[in-house]
Amino acid sequence: MSTDDVDDVYSYKSVVIGSGRFVRSVVLPSLKGPIYLYQPRSVTFLKSLGRDPPEAKDVTYEYDILGKPAASKVKLAYVGCLSLPSGRDHLLTEHLKEPPRLIILGLTEAGLNKDSAALKLLHALLLSLSSSSSSPPPLSIFSTDNVPSSGTLLRSILTSYSP
Repeated sequence: MSTDDVDDVYSYKSVVIGSGRFVRSVVLPSLKGPIYLYQPRSVTFLKSLGRDPPEAKDVTYEYDILGKPAASKVKLAYVGCLSLPSGRDHLLTEHLKEPPRLIILGLTEAGLNKDSAALKLLHALLLSLSSSSSSPPPLSIFSTDNVPSSGTLLRSILTSYSP
């Protein structure tokens, strides 16, 4: 099999929840398709882009690696905050017609718990995606935290919510 036969998952539409340094400087620059970024609680990243909350569309930002001067730019299709109604509504409605193929979680340890608003919204999005199409496209969920066994923890939290 040649590399031409391999599906390039990084070129698909991505939903990213979290905007920490690792997400901004490593994860986002590796994505090629449209990126929809949702901050779980604050609007600090949105403000750092020179945009006023509640949201921004078609944003470009310069990223750095480990505090070095910015070398490249990343384009974001959308930046919003899940603690604001507009961000929650966008997450739960924007992706039904054209579902994402990647969901990337950049949550801290504090965000990986059953009471996490971001995980409850992710659960709602997954339920909507699974019921909105007779044959939803394949979906990958990546967690970029440093919590041991985070995939198992994430699965147990998401499956604990009632449908």
